[in-house]
Amino acid sequence: NHRTLMFMNDSNFMKRTFVLLTAAVLLAACSKNEPDPIRYPEGTGALALNVGCTPEVAAVTRAGEVPLPDGITVPDGMDLRMRIVSTTTGTPFDRVWARVREYNPRQDLMPEADYRITVFSTSQWVGAENVDNIPEGENKPYFEGVTNTRVVARQQTPVTIAAKLANTIVRIDFTERFRNYFPNGARFTLTTAAGNKFEVGYSAEDHTVAETYWYVRPKRFTIAGLAVKQLPSSTADAEVVRFAEVVNETPAARTLYTYKFDVSGVGDTGEVIITLNENPVATETVDTELNDDAIL
Repeated sequence: NHRTLMFMNDSNFMKRTFVLLTAAVLLAACSKNEPDPIRYPEGTGALALNVGCTPEVAAVTRAGEVPLPDGITVPDGMDLRMRIVSTTTGTPFDRVWARVREYNPRQDLMPEADYRITVFSTSQWVGAENVDNIPEGENKPYFEGVTNTRVVARQQTPVTIAAKLANTIVRIDFTERFRNYFPNGARFTLTTAAGNKFEVGYSAEDHTVAETYWYVRPKRFTIAGLAVKQLPSSTADAEVVRFAEVVNETPAARTLYTYKFDVSGVGDTGEVIITLNENPVATETVDTELNDDAIL
């Protein structure tokens, strides 16, 4: 009996030893899968970057923030280009990465200093502070995010950047009543401070209006155009009405401006109500034959 008891105790001991050895092996295996802690040389550190793009813009309405127009791809923040520049005197540093995710905190060491970090969506750095560099045109959104931080020696400094649209967005639209009142076509032009001109309208044969969004610099722009009323008789020309310029002196970046032309009134006269993001901004009385140009 004594020998049997000793055998049983030895068996239990071996089981416990086996369990402990197994746990040690598993712990060692897990440790090998974990990256070694970063050991930065004296006087250097790095960044832990988290970058995203804000997919919304202001619309100057009760709705407040609205999504970017359909068809625009909001880039992945980690795929934006990145520029890091030292702002500390005596610490030169100016580097560009093709994508944020290519920054490697184990290799891209930075001297302890203050830095300005800019992420941007174009192939070349634009710099939203200089609005004259922002691209203009249909489907030309430009995203940029900027932040300042300090890299502390032998540490990884966490940095979060929200890249936002730097353009102003402009859209021009016509209500069905406007198109029915001016059935023989309309042509309007958006002119930017840079001198770029973008046209929108419809013809007598096709009243379809393209849903177009122009991405322009947040600087003064104007909208002007003309529309053609219906033929009063088989012997008279259709009346062409030219509208005074609508001017936006101080448009904001990251903001959508929708100018809609509508008509109120009946008979041969009426009023064209121009709304900006659903709020009336101008009224024009349509009761004068200004021109007898050909049908658009």
